[in-house]
Amino acid sequence: MKLIASLFLLFSLAGQAQPPLSTKSKKAIEYYLQSDNFRVRGQLAQAIALLNQAIAKDNKFEEAYYRLGLTYRSSGELALSVKSFEKGASLTRDLVKEKSYSFILGETYLKQGQYALAIPYLDRFLALEKFDKAKLEQVKVWRSQCDYALLHQNEQWRYDTRPLSDTVNIFPMQYFPTLTA
Repeated sequence: MKLIASLFLLFSLAGQAQPPLSTKSKKAIEYYLQSDNFRVRGQLAQAIALLNQAIAKDNKFEEAYYRLGLTYRSSGELALSVKSFEKGASLTRDLVKEKSYSFILGETYLKQGQYALAIPYLDRFLALEKFDKAKLEQVKVWRSQCDYALLHQNEQWRYDTRPLSDTVNIFPMQYFPTLTA
């Protein structure tokens, strides 16, 4: 009897380990799972192709959009990353996932210098998150950076550039220009 109860408990916990996906399409799930194998090995082009196939099978597959956004972000394609994240965010109703989308979209827009677009996502994250102090502090810093950038974006500073003398960086061990008094 104890053995049966232990097995039941083990399998019920194992079933709860991975949250259910938002699609019922077995082929979309297969592509999604295959893409992760390529993504973790750094084969991003193959992962992107598989995720696009998963989305083609089910265009409401929210997790595939999120993973596609992460993969595009890893490959440095921030514009495509934002497009995927925004589509995934529009499909989710889960507040935990919404926090994740808000955090990553705010950060990505900040990296792109699109401060006005970053602010609503950062504010949404601040409204939703209550417990992760490190992320809260980080988002507060990003929010203040957006405010500062928007306030000072039209200011121009005058730079007076002058060429350095020919004695700078003449020694073989000097890898970069140095200035001495």
